[in-house]
Amino acid sequence: MKPTYKILLIDDDEDEYIILDDLLYDIQDKEYKIDWVKKYDEALSALQSNHYDVALVDYRLGTESGINLIKQAVTDRIETPLILMTGQEQREVDENALLAGAADYLIKGQFDAPQIDRAIRYTVEGARVQKRLQESERRMAMAFEAAKIGTWDWDIVTGNIIWSSNIMSIVGFDLNELASKSIEYPNFIHPDDLNEFSNSLRKSVINGSDFWMEYRLISPKGVARWVEIRGQTIRRETRSVRMIGTIMDISERKKALQALQMNEDRLKTVISNLPIILFVLDEEGIFTLSEGKGLETLGLAPGQVVGQEMRELYKDVPRILNNIDVVFSGKIT
Repeated sequence: MKPTYKILLIDDDEDEYIILDDLLYDIQDKEYKIDWVKKYDEALSALQSNHYDVALVDYRLGTESGINLIKQAVTDRIETPLILMTGQEQREVDENALLAGAADYLIKGQFDAPQIDRAIRYTVEGARVQKRLQESERRMAMAFEAAKIGTWDWDIVTGNIIWSSNIMSIVGFDLNELASKSIEYPNFIHPDDLNEFSNSLRKSVINGSDFWMEYRLISPKGVARWVEIRGQTIRRETRSVRMIGTIMDISERKKALQALQMNEDRLKTVISNLPIILFVLDEEGIFTLSEGKGLETLGLAPGQVVGQEMRELYKDVPRILNNIDVVFSGKIT
């Protein structure tokens, strides 16, 4: 079955419709269906339907211009790709068309059936690839937004840095506040972390290595947040020219780790003052914990046997070895 392409021709001259229809009729391996509109408003309305695979736009549309139509289509987020056609070759018109958002530029009377066929195919396929890419980027942006991960792109040569649009919700900075600032702008970084940040970043730039650090970032309101930043350095020959990376708020993670550490410290303090011995062995029989005031009766200090193998330590005390073997067998309740 032959592929079908739906084309919208926007031209105030009926002869152009007849010429295009004749050209496309000669193409045997595809079917082209052409709709023709003459006026600017009709064209804009037809484009807004997103019913067409491609639109061919004349440079002159009565008192309006095809470039203005293309600009309006881009503003209205119309998905149909647009090819501008003009009666004569003009470099300025060509450049303006591409800047406006045209996918291609054709000169009337200078293309035959294979050439217009190729222009349409390339434009349509290019638009489809672009749409898939945009959809992929949208899904990635949604995933980063959900994970509260921001992205950044630093031009090392110029110093310019581009931040993702969700940076405000992640680190408390407005894009306008970050736009003109260096990645290591001192007012953003906690004074106690600034030297380590600068030295680590400089080392990555010099060596072309990956960059990673956890540090405190100070928001414009003076609020400190723990963030994790990662960057991958891009080199050109022997020089680092760019670094791309991510940044995420890890304040809650830090709070949870600090709370866990405080609980462990409290527990260790309580155990160390009780007349007991508390120990933990891994599956290989190696001590991973050894605490309790009762260790003093064995002439041991807290943590002294951590990392040692239990069977080696008590190889001359069969009773202890037997008890431990019972525990490992699961027979004790």
